[in-house]
Amino acid sequence: MIFDYTRYQTTKGKEPSAKEVEDFKVKFISFWKDKLNWDFTFLDTFQYKALLKILASYNLALTNPEYKTDEGLFLTGCPGCGKTTLALAISNVCQINYLTANEIEDAVIKDNEISVSKFYFGNGLIIDDLGSEANKKVYGNDPPLKNFLYRLYDEWKVKHIPLVVCSNLTLNRSANWIASTYGLRVSSRFNEMTRQFVIGNGIDRRSNQTDTEFAQSGSFNSGNCATLFDSAVDGFSSEKRND
Repeated sequence: MIFDYTRYQTTKGKEPSAKEVEDFKVKFISFWKDKLNWDFTFLDTFQYKALLKILASYNLALTNPEYKTDEGLFLTGCPGCGKTTLALAISNVCQINYLTANEIEDAVIKDNEISVSKFYFGNGLIIDDLGSEANKKVYGNDPPLKNFLYRLYDEWKVKHIPLVVCSNLTLNRSANWIASTYGLRVSSRFNEMTRQFVIGNGIDRRSNQTDTEFAQSGSFNSGNCATLFDSAVDGFSSEKRND
């Protein structure tokens, strides 16, 4: 059931043509609609171009041990905007392990020093619903995942594993700033490992309600963050990151 995207782009840094992006968009929408009735029409052309480049980068990382990808994704947006659905599609096409933050938290509570590699099996990792862990409030300023996220960064620095994170938190200063939950050190590390992509423009597709915190995606385009709604995504692969 895996959607084949590899024919569109296989060379790092190569920009997909407008025709390739449009063809990819049409086939991606059709494939998931037919297979699981998932609707990806809420992603626009710029979003599909960014997604195609990300998938190409992941494909290189997963098929070539010498290639290290820096193209991590931090998918944020209001509940119901489509983050999890998109993450599951990426998990399927790239064969990347998908886990919820609650599943990782349960494992960390049982063994605080559990190896990060047990979660991604060498193929990459998708963490869904970061910030929604059941026991987060019980531990106050030291949530169980905090130490795990430090170790995840250390592992990434060496292996640059493909990484996708879904969260209602954001990487830049806002009411939902990730630093408010996990601290500035974790926030800084995610800014290095990933790029923030705001999904859905504040619209909950389940209820058709608008979340004003995410209504203006441009408000999240700061520092190292990027949004899928920003045409500057053309320079996404080559853009230098700051520590």
